[in-house]
Amino acid sequence: MKSASSWWLRAWLAVAVLVGSALRFVGLTFGFPLRVHPDEWAIIDNAIDLAKRNSFEPTFVDRPDHFEIKLNFLVDSVYAWLRHGMSLVEAYTKHPLEFVFIGRGISAVFGVACIVLAYLIVRRVAPWAGVVAAGLVAVFPPLVLNSHYATPESPQLFFTLLLMLFCMMYLESPRTLFVVLAAASVGVGCTIKYPAIITAVMIAVVVTVVAVRKRDGWLFVRHGLVAVGSVLATIAVVSPVLITGFGRVHEAVFRMAVPEHLGADGLGWAGNAGFYASTFLGSAGLLLAVAALGGAVWSLRHHPISTLPIWAGLVYWLIMSGVALHWTRWAVPMYVTPLLFGGIGIYALVTWVWRTTLLTAGWQRLLAKAVVVLGLALLAVNQLLSATVVSVSLTAKDTRVVGRDYTKSIGATKKNTIFEGYTPMLPYAPWGVFDQFDLRSGELKLSQKALDPAKFLILSGGMRARYLAESKYAAEQEFYRAVTESLPQLRVIEPVTQGPPSVWEPLNIQGQAAVLAGYLGGGFSGPAIYFYDLSAVPRAPG
Repeated sequence: MKSASSWWLRAWLAVAVLVGSALRFVGLTFGFPLRVHPDEWAIIDNAIDLAKRNSFEPTFVDRPDHFEIKLNFLVDSVYAWLRHGMSLVEAYTKHPLEFVFIGRGISAVFGVACIVLAYLIVRRVAPWAGVVAAGLVAVFPPLVLNSHYATPESPQLFFTLLLMLFCMMYLESPRTLFVVLAAASVGVGCTIKYPAIITAVMIAVVVTVVAVRKRDGWLFVRHGLVAVGSVLATIAVVSPVLITGFGRVHEAVFRMAVPEHLGADGLGWAGNAGFYASTFLGSAGLLLAVAALGGAVWSLRHHPISTLPIWAGLVYWLIMSGVALHWTRWAVPMYVTPLLFGGIGIYALVTWVWRTTLLTAGWQRLLAKAVVVLGLALLAVNQLLSATVVSVSLTAKDTRVVGRDYTKSIGATKKNTIFEGYTPMLPYAPWGVFDQFDLRSGELKLSQKALDPAKFLILSGGMRARYLAESKYAAEQEFYRAVTESLPQLRVIEPVTQGPPSVWEPLNIQGQAAVLAGYLGGGFSGPAIYFYDLSAVPRAPG
């Protein structure tokens, strides 16, 4: 019987890995033949820069992304030699999109590995709870989405989970080796994103707990010093320039910690914390959120010490909310804590309902089981459908690609067109056009700085939405109003409309099904693209 149960456990884990893999590898060519992601250059282009400089030390230190830059450089170099028989620089010049695909593929591999790590962590509570946690990580929409990008989020999550695993192993057997491995996970994480240092708090927590339980103050000092040394040593090994060039690192950290950024500032600590919590709730739904809360409470009651490392995401949430800006992708390491507790909560609920003796009547037991099965079915369908929409949306044709073809048909070029960022002429970066126009007379006119001749204007719904979201951008909002009211619109390319997610699973399933149908029916992804005729717009006097 035990052997049969073990077989089913491995089978369902394999299903989770296979489903998670499919969700992550489908859609890796999104945006092609354009590069449409605003942040992928940091890893992809800097990996190529290593080859150009014949160096293994990146000059880019802003995030710092050094682990991924070097890994991409190594994989890219091998691929260029095996596939094209030429140097990386030459191969990239001729086939750039292939290396974008490789960068995204590396993130997808880390995303799949996170599914396995989730199982290894939670199985220490109960094997079947580990399988459920792995399934949740496999299909959680934000994790699926970020696994498609050549950005630091997926590798960072991998090393956050690795830290949790080694900290749990340390609590079970407080050996120096596990301290070194946990600290090494933090060290590598810091070469990916500087905020990974926050997770070192969990090492301090588990070392303190073990030292107190053993009443061994020397163990606290010894393992604490080993942890600090191991973090620094790992950083020095993976990217020594972060140590030798600490002045540049210090400057970059404070430069990146700007208090203002279009569409991502002004909330304060409580607002940021609420923003991250609401993004989780919107993606998770009410049932998964309740399961996560129940799993956390159950763990505190039954396994308060052994599950301590799972709280690393909560620590990350509390501290990162103090950063002035907020971005949804920054929440990726936070999400893992409720997902792991969600696996525990679902396991605990099912186990209790199937084994409880409190429900004496047969109809009571049957009703309870039916309610649980229905709830889990809604949760599973909601998560799997939402994750499928993410992957399918990335296979859809991007509006900027469609817009590029349209610009050719009307003769629009960079020499006669004023364009915003996230449009066919600048698909991967923000860019404003406000200095090209003059509204002082109450009439929309071209400014003296404007392109000459200016025949066309191309605007992006991605830029417009950021300015329309906050009242402090009144002047910019007036510009968009004037454009809408006074300029002849040549064409608008609309993507499939996706409204905000609902926490109520039945409603969200209905909405996601409609979105999926839109993509399967040939709908576009990306921002809305607006084309306007500027031929009759006068130029303001000097």
